[in-house]
Amino acid sequence: MYGDNEIGTLAVDHVGGGEGSVSVTDLDGLLIGTVDDVDGVSAYDVTLTTGGTLTDDGVNQITAETLTLDAATGIDVNIDAASVAAFNSISGGISLTATNEDGVLITAEDTAAGTISLVSAGAVTLDSVTNLGGDVVIDAEGAVVNVEDNAGAVVTAESLTITGASSIGAIDDALSIDVTATDVTAAGNILLEAVGADGVTIAAAVVEADGGIVISNASETVILDGVTTENGGILVAVDAGIDAKDVSAGSADEGDGDVLLSSEGNITVGEVSAEGDNIAIGAGGDIIDGVGDTATAASVGLSATGDIGSAVAALSVSADLLTAVAGGDNFPQRSRRCRDYRTGGLR
Repeated sequence: MYGDNEIGTLAVDHVGGGEGSVSVTDLDGLLIGTVDDVDGVSAYDVTLTTGGTLTDDGVNQITAETLTLDAATGIDVNIDAASVAAFNSISGGISLTATNEDGVLITAEDTAAGTISLVSAGAVTLDSVTNLGGDVVIDAEGAVVNVEDNAGAVVTAESLTITGASSIGAIDDALSIDVTATDVTAAGNILLEAVGADGVTIAAAVVEADGGIVISNASETVILDGVTTENGGILVAVDAGIDAKDVSAGSADEGDGDVLLSSEGNITVGEVSAEGDNIAIGAGGDIIDGVGDTATAASVGLSATGDIGSAVAALSVSADLLTAVAGGDNFPQRSRRCRDYRTGGLR
């Protein structure tokens, strides 16, 4: 087809248990709309390809078990599909509103470095979402997880934002990301695996619910800036360095969240708190003071193969019990509330 074309109704029924399919290719643009009072596109398999923009009128939706969308200058549609693959190449971005409350499996790539945006009425399973130089934004009503047996990052982009999710990642399969920055919130556990190489800034918050945060990686420095829980612990275990600018577990009550930071490299300690509970920090390198910041908890344990603090920037700690063991120099600066202070060297 040529020109900007509108599809009103295009449906294929399952006949005798078979699977119907629809494939439409247009060189200029496709609008999914209403023609003769009938809406949308419906079939078991739907493939829509255009050399222009693929849109709908804001009401109609594409219904399919398996959906493939391919455009050159942007995609903005409502969908009801179990599985969708969306590709955009020259300009614009990808915007999908998924109405399937049973959840949707997503594969997407935008080589135009626009924004890939997904709003889902259910859970979201990510297969491969790639937007080099662009952003990925997900607003989900359910859990956001990796596809089973994924290899490498399921999200590769400049940034990733997730809101509204019931949880992110799974206990045995953290959400695997390769991004420069991520800002995620959930009403449950958040589990992230950073698999990039250039460093990542992470903001992660469990809001209005119980849940903990686990962040892991084996390849890049992690900057923690706004990692918080209301009733749950925080565990960050990485091979590269950690810069803990702003980390807070639980409230001032006892028993609602510890903080554990573990790195094969250096750890910079900014504002890190687990009031009423415990902070444990273990570094294969140095533990470095974030100037003007304090580690605050009922108990703080520090262990470093290298130095803890320095003569010009002692590590500031506010705790009832402080334990600090270093292979090098040991300069923790305790607060007046510290009633028990133990220090030593690694043997």
